[in-house]
Amino acid sequence: MPFTFIPSKGILSRRQFLSACALSALCPLFSALPTGANPKASSAIKIWHIPLDSTTPASAYKTLGMPGSLIKLLDTMVLLENRLLHPDKPFECRGWTDPKLTPGLLQGQPMHCSHPHGMVTLSDAIAVSCNAYFANAISKISPAQFQRMWQLCFPKRPLEQSPTQATLFAYALGCSPQANLSAGDLLDWMRFIAKPDTTKTTSHPEISPELQAISPNTWGMLRHAMRGAARWGTGKNADQKDRYQLALKTGTTRRGKLYQSWAAGFYPFDSPSHIFCVRAFSGTSEATAIPALRNYFIKIQTKGAY
Repeated sequence: MPFTFIPSKGILSRRQFLSACALSALCPLFSALPTGANPKASSAIKIWHIPLDSTTPASAYKTLGMPGSLIKLLDTMVLLENRLLHPDKPFECRGWTDPKLTPGLLQGQPMHCSHPHGMVTLSDAIAVSCNAYFANAISKISPAQFQRMWQLCFPKRPLEQSPTQATLFAYALGCSPQANLSAGDLLDWMRFIAKPDTTKTTSHPEISPELQAISPNTWGMLRHAMRGAARWGTGKNADQKDRYQLALKTGTTRRGKLYQSWAAGFYPFDSPSHIFCVRAFSGTSEATAIPALRNYFIKIQTKGAY
């Protein structure tokens, strides 16, 4: 069963408010702030935390949402498996995308990062969730390539509609309402990323031979980048003392007039034994999902249990 956390206060701190204002101004994708006026209705957080070799609880599959930047892991698989770019080739993030690269997204307006990331490689871009890098990279992907990889990674969750060239950017940036995932889908995915050589698990009795055929270098890139996200990227505040050796990826999207966010991953990095997924129904990953994950790990550490 998931752990449900309700923040003690439904009001954003001054720092969170200013950060959210800056994000809203810079990134048109997220057009409204979470009000926090009714924490019981809008600020609930669920955390699933299970042993890697256990069965994913049925409750984790019930509620769907857009995955946001978590889907950049799938984009990476497409890019590397189809040899569409070299992972070590640097890209300069100036803090925004070229609108010519994002047809069908944001009505031709540029998509912004929270701040300019400078020169980044693929691994860096995953760790800091660089929208500019991925908007440029996604321009190399075809809708068919994206859909095929989605089918391999999420066999239980077919796309509601197939992406087209005009809609691909929304799918590949995790903000298409036709491409939703549940916590259960993400837990299953994290399980396989953590140990891709596992051919039989409780939740994956028959893993697609095509998924098993994904290059070890691709899996290695995902794990390395997720470790970076946990240490110095978007999830750096989840476990600042690195007690658990987390590897994770975050994602934030709009949900009506609010934000929703995710954080999913595994630990310990060197020898994975557990997987986890955080679903924040209101708030960005930085302001809500990651602090909730940090508080959760502090709580279980205090109890002396993994």
